[in-house]
Amino acid sequence: MALIYPLFALSIFSCYSYKTVPPEPTRAAETRKKIATRRAFDVMIEAVRLKADQRSHTWNRAVTRWHEGNLGQAAAEMKKYVELEPNNAEAHNIIGLDYYSKGLYDVAADEFKIAAELRPDEKRFSYNNALALVRLERYDEADQAFADASGLKEGEYLRQVYADLIPLNRARKLYNAGYDAMKEPHPVRAIDLFKSALRIRPDMAEAHVNLGVIYRKRGDAQNEMKHFQEAAKLKPDDANIRYNLGLAYFDARTYHQAAAELKKAVELKPYHRKAHFKLGVTFHKTQNYPDAIVEFKRCLEISPHWFDAHLNLGTSYLKTGDADGAIEQFEEAIELRPESAEAYYDLGEAYMRIKDFDKTYTLFQKALEIDPDYGKAQKRLRELEIYQGKIDPSRSPESTKWIKSSRSLELEKVK
Repeated sequence: MALIYPLFALSIFSCYSYKTVPPEPTRAAETRKKIATRRAFDVMIEAVRLKADQRSHTWNRAVTRWHEGNLGQAAAEMKKYVELEPNNAEAHNIIGLDYYSKGLYDVAADEFKIAAELRPDEKRFSYNNALALVRLERYDEADQAFADASGLKEGEYLRQVYADLIPLNRARKLYNAGYDAMKEPHPVRAIDLFKSALRIRPDMAEAHVNLGVIYRKRGDAQNEMKHFQEAAKLKPDDANIRYNLGLAYFDARTYHQAAAELKKAVELKPYHRKAHFKLGVTFHKTQNYPDAIVEFKRCLEISPHWFDAHLNLGTSYLKTGDADGAIEQFEEAIELRPESAEAYYDLGEAYMRIKDFDKTYTLFQKALEIDPDYGKAQKRLRELEIYQGKIDPSRSPESTKWIKSSRSLELEKVK
């Protein structure tokens, strides 16, 4: 977007002419411009010879450099000029144009503002100031500067353009600040900033998503669910939003709704492994073990070395009575993570199902070697010792009923 560049008549004349930057000139136009510039320069030399005043000399040199197309030298002369004549609006405008061309928008805006204050009737100064302020994302000030440029054709047009863009950019700025606060982390400040962004742009789905994530971490399932529902309304075909809404329903313990959303996520993105995994966990929670097995198998097709998927598949096999399938999966898990007390414990539970108590005893002991404080392994090992007569059951309150039925297995480590 171009600034309005004034085309000055020389200071020895009585008027000025201003216009926007013209299109690329033709060769003939370039030739005419060079002749006109040369004539202007000749007139300037004569003017300098006749005028002894330093301010006039400096001004004339600046204007000449401007007409030669040398903005940098023109601005340098104008800086000297404003030291002698600080209230010349045109000089401040040219200095601002030079700063703007170099990407120094903050000092450009300062110069344009001074020019506009000195000559409020010259709308182009306010217009140039507005463009510099937009570059600085100072949108409220830019909007006012465009208003001050009302009556200028270009200013009216661009004010309409930015009337829509300024609020959107303000919302984006609030969102970015919220994201930074979320990462620091300052969750309360992040919530305030995301909500402020949504007041300007209610359709900002990403703000709803981040609010949902924050509320999830704070254990607020209702607000988590609310914001992911809003995000899903705005972007119904976004697999990650559907996945997060599924997690929100899961956190609220509405498992059937969670399964519905997670199914949508994997339909939209078939290789969304986290969605498949959580869908498997959700099926397990609703005692739909066959479908849980399907989902955990899918996880392992996508990521064959996924430790948790092997554990959860083994647990689901146990729930369907397939101890051999469970043993295979737990052994795979131990190969992946041989230091896992949990994997040895689960394998021991699987051998318990087929009544191989010696193997079970060994595996529980191995789990306790890795983690001496593993409470479940301690309890199971003591119950097994009572059952096998290694300790007197009358001296322990633990019941051996679970072993005799072999049906008390509660592997709720499915995550």
